[in-house]
Amino acid sequence: MIYMKDASIYNVGESVKGGEKMKSFFPIIMWLEAAPKHMNFNQHTAAAFFDRSFEDIASLNCNTVRPSNLPLPYVDQLMTSAANHGLKVILDPQWGHNLMQMTPTQILNSWETKKAEITRDVINPFSGYENLLGYAVTDEPPADKIEQWKLTVKMFHELDPAHPDYTCFNKPGVLENVVNDDSVPQANCVFDNYPHEKSVPINTMGNWYSLYKDFYDGCKARPHLPQISTVAVFKNDRPWRRPTPTEFRTTIYTSLAAGATGIMFFIYMDFQTEVEKFECLVDSDWKPYPFYHTVKDVAAELKQVGPILPELRRSGDVTGWHPSNRTLRITYQDPIERRYFIIANKDPDPDHRTIKRYLRLKGPTYCLEDIYTGDIFKANDNGAARITLPPAHGRVLKERIAPGPPFGSFDSPEYGSQNLSGAVAVTGWALDDIGVDRVEIKRSPVLGEPGTTIGSDGLVFIGNAVFVEGARPDVAEKYPDYPNNHKAGWGYMLLTNFLPNKGNGVFLLHATAYDIDGNSTPLGQKTITCNNAQSKKPFGTIDTPSQGGTASGKRYVNWGWVLTPPPNRIPYDGKTIKVFIDGKFIGHPNYGIRREDIVSAFPECLNNQEDRGGVGYMIIDTTTYENGIHTISWAAVDSAGNKEGIGSRYFRIQN
Repeated sequence: MIYMKDASIYNVGESVKGGEKMKSFFPIIMWLEAAPKHMNFNQHTAAAFFDRSFEDIASLNCNTVRPSNLPLPYVDQLMTSAANHGLKVILDPQWGHNLMQMTPTQILNSWETKKAEITRDVINPFSGYENLLGYAVTDEPPADKIEQWKLTVKMFHELDPAHPDYTCFNKPGVLENVVNDDSVPQANCVFDNYPHEKSVPINTMGNWYSLYKDFYDGCKARPHLPQISTVAVFKNDRPWRRPTPTEFRTTIYTSLAAGATGIMFFIYMDFQTEVEKFECLVDSDWKPYPFYHTVKDVAAELKQVGPILPELRRSGDVTGWHPSNRTLRITYQDPIERRYFIIANKDPDPDHRTIKRYLRLKGPTYCLEDIYTGDIFKANDNGAARITLPPAHGRVLKERIAPGPPFGSFDSPEYGSQNLSGAVAVTGWALDDIGVDRVEIKRSPVLGEPGTTIGSDGLVFIGNAVFVEGARPDVAEKYPDYPNNHKAGWGYMLLTNFLPNKGNGVFLLHATAYDIDGNSTPLGQKTITCNNAQSKKPFGTIDTPSQGGTASGKRYVNWGWVLTPPPNRIPYDGKTIKVFIDGKFIGHPNYGIRREDIVSAFPECLNNQEDRGGVGYMIIDTTTYENGIHTISWAAVDSAGNKEGIGSRYFRIQN
């Protein structure tokens, strides 16, 4: 058992057999009576009983089973069957019950002996199961047995601290006694109370809220103590009736709004022997009762929203306990300070009206998203979002930027730039409430251009820009809540020589941002005038790494090509081409390799009129650099002394 006083999540252990650490998660637990004498199985039929039960429990969207009264000789079969059906187990070892029958003095006097026996009978054979979530050393310890319970929990903690204890409490005063004792390494508290007695009118909650508030208050000494709520799914001939579907939903969502970090359903199957007259989810032949499907549907919601909760930390107290309040609410925050709200309508009566509540957000550009339904509640001009809550309804809401099309800017080259030649940097930035998928660079068609090159939007596609991490810290600072704001900057190295008429004339460039939902926004247009015919400078580009691409390994090949207008040439020894990483010279490329696409595009260049060509490469040991974003560029000087930078770009090293 592990209690982490300053943590918001609990550790569910580390596998001894498999070596794989089990992550924190939201347990959706089904209580299963597992005593052979009650359920009519034995050593020969146990596997079949477990397999059929666990297959059905998993189909109900549960991820954990809590067997009760299971003798130790059956544990191997149960654990194996549960693992085969993807279920974790809260094990109920009989040794915990045995210790509870002793006096505190007897436990202390036999401490080492009992530890050795539990190690032999429980810890050694079972703690290595990867699907072991924790132990339940006893159930609902009475006030006169609390000292025994404390000693039992401590003993199991000493023996197997990786698997925390799950103890049900139905008396808040007993819980408060336990929680306020700092010497107890208690890890999980389970609230075990059923409000639906036969005397409670239909579609009401009886004393549920007052008892749950007592339970919640009892845990305040340890505010981050994981709290699991047990929910009734049964009826019997004595005080309890089955809850209505709306009462059931209300119990679930008010539990979440009160800070519950897990839900347990009680109980799965009718007893096959007449222990108690329980009518559960299924009868003794696995035939479902009508309430079976209600549990399955609500558990499906928990399965979707539950995994979010263990990674959040509570922000503020639970509000709405007073009987006059119609809603209960709790606020969480995730590691990047995004807020989450869980809000529940406390009224289970389906004939009552829908409640509308306002939640204050960071500002009018924000909204709340229902994690399960996907409903969006936008903030008004005052920064408040109106939430609708029908009776017996709850919502798990994430605060986020309000949905809308992408936006950004087309920054360079400057509009109306003249006499451009060679490579031109096309840059800007773009953001979206969910995420920018791409930025397309296009141009308007020129006179006489073939229709096959023109898209349905009337433009000619040039290429997709590359997003560069860390390139625009000003944008990240201005829009701190937008996803991927750290790599909002985009760039495209446009080699103007490949534009129509070999890059001579006036061209109109377009930049358009697309989000992952398919929405698009034009970021702007730039008219540029290119004059490659009069340029005397070398030109070319880097092929690998690509813009924003990744490089790795000791012998990464950095390819590129360089030409220069005639009558000049680039010396084939490559000594006039320099390669730079992060602005530092690292060497000269091997140069003079022929490549037919470059030859056919620029046949007039002298380097392409011989058996050799204008392509070169550089071998780079990327392991000498730190992983992350770097820059690479070539600089070339031709035979007449003309100089130009070639292919400058950001790229990532990842080893």
